Amino acid sequence: MKARVAELVLKKCLGYRPGESVVLVTDTELESVAKSFLSACNEIDIEITLLQMSPRTAHGDEPTGVIAEAMKSASIVLLLTTKSLSHTQARMNASAAGVRIASMPAPDPARIEYLLDIDYGKLSEKGEAIASQIRGGRVMRLTSKEGTDLTFEIENRPLHIDGGDLTAPGSFGNLPAGEVYLSPVEETAKGILMVDGSMSQFGEVTTPIRIEFEKGRPVQVGDPTLREWMESHGPEIFHLAEVGMGTNPRAEVIGNILEDEKAIGTVHIALGTNVTLKGSVYTPLHLDLVLKHIEIEVDNKSILPEFLPTSQEKECPPPAPLPALISGESYRMLFENANDAQYILDMDTQLFLDVNPMFQQMTGFSKEELIEKGTRAGDIVARESQDTYKKKRETRRITPSDRYDLRLICKNGERKPTEISVRRVQLRRKNLIIGTIRDLTERKRLEQDMWEKIEELGYANNRIFSLTEKIRCVPRFTPELLYIANEEDLLRKSATLLCARDGLAYSSVTFYLVKGDELILHYSTEPQETNRIPLTDSHRFVRILQGKEKEHIDNKGAILPLKGRDRNWGIIEVTFHPKEIELLSENKRTMTGYQDLLITLANMVGLLVENLKLYETVRRQSLIDQLTGIFNRRLFDRKIQDEVERARRYKRDLSLLLIDLDNFKPINDTLGHRQGDKVLQAAAQFLKVHIRGVDTVCRYGGDEFVIMM
Repeated sequence: MKARVAELVLKKCLGYRPGESVVLVTDTELESVAKSFLSACNEIDIEITLLQMSPRTAHGDEPTGVIAEAMKSASIVLLLTTKSLSHTQARMNASAAGVRIASMPAPDPARIEYLLDIDYGKLSEKGEAIASQIRGGRVMRLTSKEGTDLTFEIENRPLHIDGGDLTAPGSFGNLPAGEVYLSPVEETAKGILMVDGSMSQFGEVTTPIRIEFEKGRPVQVGDPTLREWMESHGPEIFHLAEVGMGTNPRAEVIGNILEDEKAIGTVHIALGTNVTLKGSVYTPLHLDLVLKHIEIEVDNKSILPEFLPTSQEKECPPPAPLPALISGESYRMLFENANDAQYILDMDTQLFLDVNPMFQQMTGFSKEELIEKGTRAGDIVARESQDTYKKKRETRRITPSDRYDLRLICKNGERKPTEISVRRVQLRRKNLIIGTIRDLTERKRLEQDMWEKIEELGYANNRIFSLTEKIRCVPRFTPELLYIANEEDLLRKSATLLCARDGLAYSSVTFYLVKGDELILHYSTEPQETNRIPLTDSHRFVRILQGKEKEHIDNKGAILPLKGRDRNWGIIEVTFHPKEIELLSENKRTMTGYQDLLITLANMVGLLVENLKLYETVRRQSLIDQLTGIFNRRLFDRKIQDEVERARRYKRDLSLLLIDLDNFKPINDTLGHRQGDKVLQAAAQFLKVHIRGVDTVCRYGGDEFVIMM
């Protein structure tokens, strides 16, 4: 987790002041996320006390007594748990003691920073605008095209606006922020509720669930699983406890209730306890239900359109790859074309549900042999790896993600060494395992070859031993950098490995990369006076970069170019440890090997930087029209077949809009092609802005565009 997330939570939302005590409550399932947050806090010099417990069974279950007491004595408490502690007595007691508390149940690390980094002033204005239409009302009515028609009384009920400001003593709220909520008058709700978004205990809803209310309580629940779950938790769960409206412009309905209930365009209904909202019903449980596309009336008057949650207020999704936002077709494309073997398992039965072509190629088993014949994961695990497999399977519920080595049995009998990376997910109330397998055969062979060569050298003195220790780090150096996806992480990890005491042990490392007409400082383990060097400068780094001066290595350090295939991408400056140089310099051959190793590593980093740049260029060119910035015909031709098949399969409508620009040729003929290009760009952006998130706009060719709806 990045330091910016910690800064937004503690400083922006909770108003942290130096000297205040901060307690972070987590559980074993979120241990890695909590430690990541702890590390981020260290970067911004905020000391955190971490308290860990076993995961609670349900939302609203009380924490341990020790944790409850610690919460009351802190200045700020952050609840980073798999199940929400919002409606617990421990939280209420801490709030009554003046503690500022933020709850972040089951956060998604990939989205949390995006959801937190919003304009909180506008968020509060939005909340107040909605609240002003409700305040003073007597009866609220919810309706939808799905069949929702529910009425309940709200007279004299406190109205709460969650704008992310938790700086006042005793403040409490969920993060990310963004909702307006209240507790309806007990025993007044009547009508029908069609749940079509998500549920806090079950995830995203695929088929709307009908719930009928009489006198404030559900009397009929259309889904048997939900009904059985509610009945098993006692009569108090059968109570309408809360109604809220989402106001966060970046939230989406993705099956995570923490985000879903904040999404603009949704209303969430809670069943169970309402004492935290000044109500009279208490139960340890709180079941949230999210509804989409709801119309709201207060005293027979619709909330004005400018204050309704509308999709127009939603911001564009972040550019980072977020699985919840990409289409099913895109996910299938990534799955089928992945370079690594990938699979999906039923966690309980260990049966294969899907495998990609690389999995079939690696193991030799066809998809039909694995799925139709009921093959289980343990069936293809080698005997020597069975203990590891069983141990990892037993701990999967409390350790949702893991990485470990196994030997797999291929169809031809070969026992193949592999690295397994797994993550537990829940889809349609079913626990699944998504896994990636990497074949370590070649890596093991290379490592074995390298170890044999190292052992053959048999150096008998301290100089050779020192050099050997550095060479031994190379097998670790290469795989740790190979799969890094961006330049910043690549350079940071490279510098860490080069300076690690048990690695190459250099004193300091600095990286400069070419950007435009400048050489820019991208990462350094030590403060640097120069951050930007124009390529027109006579600076030594520029001369070495441009080949006007040879790479420099002496007893103090080295300045080397980061070489690609056809050009240099930057400069690496390394400072040696004086004692190490004193030892190695006594033997010319050893010193030469020491220098050659550094040159090899610099060239390796240069090639990795070039690969990242080439990958990004090719990826964009393959999908994006260079002139207009929208999808190109290549993507359209590939996607239209899938869309037609899906529409036929599910008997759904598919619309195709073919658009061309009238009188475009006279613009090119009279004003020139450059002006024509500007017209095409403007048209593309107009179409892109005015389509829905589920639609796709492409440039078909010339002045023709196509939209799939």
